[in-house]
Amino acid sequence: MKYLFFKCSLLLALIGCSRHSVHQLTPEAIIEELTKTGFEQSWPAASARMQQDHPTPVDCFKAIFLAGRLHKEEEIKRFLQKGFAVTEKSDPMYAELLICRSQEYVDNQDFVQAAKDLDSALAINPKSIIALQNLGYIAAISNENELAVSYSLRLLEVAPGDSGALVNLSYSCGELGMYSDAIKYAKQGLAKVKEEQIRASLLNNMGYSMGMSGDMETGMQHIDSSLRLRPENPYAWCNKGILLLKQDKKGLACEAFRMAKDKGGLNMTEHYIRQYCQ
Repeated sequence: MKYLFFKCSLLLALIGCSRHSVHQLTPEAIIEELTKTGFEQSWPAASARMQQDHPTPVDCFKAIFLAGRLHKEEEIKRFLQKGFAVTEKSDPMYAELLICRSQEYVDNQDFVQAAKDLDSALAINPKSIIALQNLGYIAAISNENELAVSYSLRLLEVAPGDSGALVNLSYSCGELGMYSDAIKYAKQGLAKVKEEQIRASLLNNMGYSMGMSGDMETGMQHIDSSLRLRPENPYAWCNKGILLLKQDKKGLACEAFRMAKDKGGLNMTEHYIRQYCQ
């Protein structure tokens, strides 16, 4: 009952990560070029290119990226279909199309198919940061936490200090009862990350593991700090309830569980409310 990190938009996750020349036509370089030009400004030409008989794999990736950025869901589906039709499986851009399609599966809660596409992308590009991040996430929400740890450790080898890997590790290690490891990875993340949403996740995960390993006072302090950054986060409210239950503070725990439920955490709190709060 902690909080995971997931690249919620695979199509956007590469923005700001490029150090490559635009002439290399890597996904990062393509996105850098489109970002400089402007998404709205780039869309008409990219969309028109997809109406022609033989768009290139790069044309398809550009159009899919822009459709995602501009929330054009039907175009994403059509462009993906054409992209797979014109791209050889040996082409590195094929891996990017698989990653893009996996987002569609994630949006429809089809994590099995999403993981299949991400695994296929990883077979083409074993150093794909996005594929590793999201495979770790999918494994964790599927309660395959040992697999989630494996993916996240592999990601740290490719991208040392990656914030997504550290958040996922602090979650999955905690789920496995590896509280000292969970705390270690959360601390590593907090030492480098400034973005509030990620810090809130790390604080939440660390607070839970601290409380579960016996340092209840500090654990509660970290969860409260997480809630100050993200008061709408049901995971943190649920964690607070769990730690309050361990302190035999049933009334306060039930208040926290109800807060979690009100903020979208029905599934994570249902059995606690049924057992302790009737």
